[in-house]
Amino acid sequence: MTAPTVTIVSCYYALPNNKNRSLAEYQQWIATFLHCCTNPIVMFSDGQNADAMDNFRKNLSPEHAERWLLIRRPYTNLPFAQGDWAPYWQTMLDQNDFKHVYQTEIFVLYANKTKFLKEIVLSNPFKTTHFYWCDAGCWRNPEFAYDFGPGWPTVLGPKLQISWVGDLAAIRQEGADFKTLRELVEHLPVRKKVSVGGAIFGGPSGPCLAFADTVQQVFDLYKSLEFYGTDDQCVLATAAIYLERAGMVENLQAPQPPPGGDPWFALQYYTE
Repeated sequence: MTAPTVTIVSCYYALPNNKNRSLAEYQQWIATFLHCCTNPIVMFSDGQNADAMDNFRKNLSPEHAERWLLIRRPYTNLPFAQGDWAPYWQTMLDQNDFKHVYQTEIFVLYANKTKFLKEIVLSNPFKTTHFYWCDAGCWRNPEFAYDFGPGWPTVLGPKLQISWVGDLAAIRQEGADFKTLRELVEHLPVRKKVSVGGAIFGGPSGPCLAFADTVQQVFDLYKSLEFYGTDDQCVLATAAIYLERAGMVENLQAPQPPPGGDPWFALQYYTE
C-alpha cells in the first residue's frame, strides 16, 4: 500500500432541532464519504454517531481501518462554543435569511473547521504533506463519489486551494484598494453574498496554518465590529483574498460541474 500524501479532516455532530436535513440523510452521505474516500480521514465527533462511524469505517477493509482516526470531543468543548461567543451566534441567527432552518450550533461548527484542521496539521498523525478540510456531508451522490472519491484529492499544489461559486474576479477587483486585513473585513463585499465553497479547502501545512490563524483574526474582527455574515463564507472568503496576496492561497473559480456534481463542492472533481 502506497504511503498517503494527504490527510482529510472532518467532523460530524448531530445538531438539535435540525430543520434543514434529516439524520438519515446525513448518515447516508457520511457512509458514502467514509466508503469512497480512501485517503486517511480524521473525524471529530462524539456519542453514538461517533460509534457508528467508527464501526462502519473499520469494517470496510483493513486499508480503510488503517487510514482512520476518530477523535471524540464533546461539542461543548469546541473553542467557539465557549466563552462569550454565544450572544454573537444568536445575533447572527436572528439576522440570517435562513433562520427558519439554521440554529446557532451550525455557526459554531462552521467556525471550528479551521481549528480542527490546524490541530491535525500540527499533530500530523498520518505523516502527510497536505491536509484538506471536507464537510462530512459533501459526498451526496454515490455514483459521483465512486468516480472521484478513491484517492481524492489528487491535485496537491504548493498553496491552500479553495473554490469560489461567486464571481472571484469581481471580488478581487472590488477589494483591490484594501490592503490590511481589517480594511478587507470592513469593506470587502462578501457579507450575505455568495462567495467561496467553504465545504472543501486545503493544501500544505504552512498555508493551512496561516489560513487557520487568519480565519481566527477575521472572526475576532467580525465580533468586535459587530459584523454578521450568512455563514462561514464571508470569513473564509476574506481570509482567502488576504492570503492570496501573500502567495499562500490559490483561489479557484468553480468550474461547471459534471453531471451529478455541485458547484459548492467543486474541489471534489477539480483534477487539473
